[in-house]
Order: sequence, then C-alpha cells, then structure tokens
Amino acid sequence: MTTIVSTFGSELAEATAASYNRTFADIPFCWPIDAQALMDPATLPCDNLSALRGDLLLVAREGQAVVGYVHVVVEDAKPEGERDWDDYAQTQGVLRMFWYERGYRAAGAVLLEQAESHVRAHGLQRIEVMHSKRGYPWYHLPHVHLTQRLEHVHALLYAHGFARDKSNVALIWPDAANAPLAPCALDYHLRIEREDCSGPAKRQLLFAEQGDTFCGMCVGASLAEQHADLRARDWSYIRWLTVDEPFRRQGLAQRLLTETFRTMAGEGARHAAICCIEENTPALLLYANMGFRAVDFTYTYVKALHQQSAQVNEPASPLCP
Repeated sequence: MTTIVSTFGSELAEATAASYNRTFADIPFCWPIDAQALMDPATLPCDNLSALRGDLLLVAREGQAVVGYVHVVVEDAKPEGERDWDDYAQTQGVLRMFWYERGYRAAGAVLLEQAESHVRAHGLQRIEVMHSKRGYPWYHLPHVHLTQRLEHVHALLYAHGFARDKSNVALIWPDAANAPLAPCALDYHLRIEREDCSGPAKRQLLFAEQGDTFCGMCVGASLAEQHADLRARDWSYIRWLTVDEPFRRQGLAQRLLTETFRTMAGEGARHAAICCIEENTPALLLYANMGFRAVDFTYTYVKALHQQSAQVNEPASPLCP
C-alpha cells in the first residue's frame, strides 16, 4: 500500500536519496547522492530560486522503502524588464524534481495528483515539470530537463494531461582534451580570464578579439562545481559559446571550443560535455559534426489547469493495459 509522507527528516532523506540513486543509476551524470543532498531541498540553488516559494515535499513509500518523490513550488512571475530566457509573464506551479521507481505507477500518480492539487490551491493555471532553471544542482548537466531515459515518468505525465514543451540535448566528447585545435580562417587575439567558483577548479573564459572588437567567447567550467562525485572532476562543461555575426562561418566557434578543451585540461578535465536546444539546428550540426555525441534528450512538460480535477488520459488501444 502506498503511503504519502510530507514530513522530511534525516531518516527520510536517506531513504529518498537511495530511491533517487536506484531510479537514476543509468542516467548520464546522475552520480549517487547521499542524505545530505536532500536535507533541505527548498534551499538547493537554481537560477530562479529567489522567485520560488510555497515548497511542498512529498515522498511515496511502500512499506519502509521510498519509491517516489516530488518537490512542488510556486514561481512568481518576474517583471518584464527582469525576465531572461524561459522566464514567464505569469505565476506558475513548478515541479522542481519528480520521479517514481519503475513498477510503482500508482505511487507516481498519487504524487503527481497531490502536487497538482497544491498548485490549484494557490489559484494557478499552469504547471511546469523539471525545467533546468528551476531544478536541483546535482541532477545531470546544468541545462538539461527531464531525461528521456525515464520513459515511465514521461508516460505518466502524458497520461495526466501534460504536454512536452522545452527541449535540451546532452552531448559528450570523451578525451576532448586530446582533440587537435580546429582550423580557423580568422585572425584574432585570444584572451583568457579565470574565475573562482564553488568547485575546486576555476572557470575559464576565453575571448576572441581583434583589438577592441569582440569576436566570440567560450566559457568552460568543471562539473565538480555541482557534483560532489570525484568523477565530475574529469569533465568540463561548456556553459556558453557565442560568435558575433560578422565573424561566423570562419571556424571561430570550433577553434574556441578546442581551445577551451585544452584550457580546461589544465584544471584536470579530460572530457567535455555541452547542451543545446534540440531545435537549434545550427548548434546541433556544429557539435555533432565536430566530435560530440548525444547521450540524452531531455524535455520539460507543462499543463494548463483550467479543469477542476486532474484528468487522466488512459490509452485507447486494447493492446495497452
């Protein structure tokens, strides 16, 4: 029998961390966490943390084992002049984190329905699931959403009236530090700045310039900024890459990436990871033809809460149970 628990203490944090580790064991960059990672989920940093309130944490138990978890909040709308990418003009409900273990669909459904009820109680008309700007820092790569590899979670969201919205592709380049410098037809000066951050390695900011003219920029960081697992130190993450229009199509983006790989190698990172929106065809073409390979496709889900009760879309085919 499924029991839903909302009192979150140290014992429950340990059992919930164990459930996360079982559920995400085969997902890239979802290294194991301990109870400390879930001791105070409401304070876990994310881009939009200051806009979040009304936290509700729910855990599904079967006997003494935790088999599912949801963290739902209210996100206040930002004023128009303060909105950044994927910020919205309306206050909404957000599932910062949601999972249930395979075989426990009923537990996942109860968690989802109670999270939705919490959002309705605040009079909100929209709910969004697992956007990277509102997620947990130790989950996956910095810009990914809900991993496609948890197909049972995606299916449950679909069944409850959620629709796929934003996308992000996770790509990796093993041993990127050994990649040769990409050819570039542009003459430029490379300037490197190093920034202290929360992890053991410094962020590397590479600027391509012609005198006082900005040509392009690449920012590399260590995944150890967000992951405590020692394996994270082997990985650099490309947080930003841009080339101004007059300097495009001359190989500068590829050169900046390979320069960043070498610079991050000095911080102990041999491999590289990057993300891009699935529909961003130029970026995906660039990365995939350089040497990156996709290891995950991730998505957010949204639902309009106009109806009075949760709608469950059961499959129509008699071949589907």
